[in-house]
Amino acid sequence: MTFPDMYRYRPVRPRLLAKIARAYRRFSPPKSDLMRLVLRENAMSLPCESSSVDAIISSPPYYGALDYGRDNRLRLWFLGVDDHRKIDAQLTSNEKVYAAEMGRALGEMLRLLKPGRCAVLVLGDYNRNGRKQDSAATLSQIVRETYSSCASVDQLLVDEIPDERRARRRTQTTKHETIIVIRKLAHRSAV
Repeated sequence: MTFPDMYRYRPVRPRLLAKIARAYRRFSPPKSDLMRLVLRENAMSLPCESSSVDAIISSPPYYGALDYGRDNRLRLWFLGVDDHRKIDAQLTSNEKVYAAEMGRALGEMLRLLKPGRCAVLVLGDYNRNGRKQDSAATLSQIVRETYSSCASVDQLLVDEIPDERRARRRTQTTKHETIIVIRKLAHRSAV
């Protein structure tokens, strides 16, 4: 078995309580005058009116950096999914489908945004076994090649991730996140 320590028994209750405490350590309640819509839907086909959203802030699955199915196998099991490997093969984070699926997701985001408004995406790069995939460069290329008539990349910001804040510590995988700001152009072709 690879990484046997990851599979040894650990008490559930103290781990869940510690996770909740970590999640709320930096919590600040939203301002009451802000309207926020949270949908638990596939981001590639949302039941919202076109040009009706002021801003999209999201963190799509990191480009090949995590095994979401494996990492969530217990949650998936409770939901009736017996084989997490099938899920991993279909997820946007999978290298084989990342660019195509993110292209579809960007198209949907641009459909929803009002002209002149932005989508802000927090992206993680893939850096494993000497191979690096720059997810911000991939999305920038998609905007240039597919959506240049209606969108532009306004800004790229790089944020280093301290080792103690990374999901997998002491590894060479995701060492920084890139925040990409994509603006839907006003008075141009619609998506």
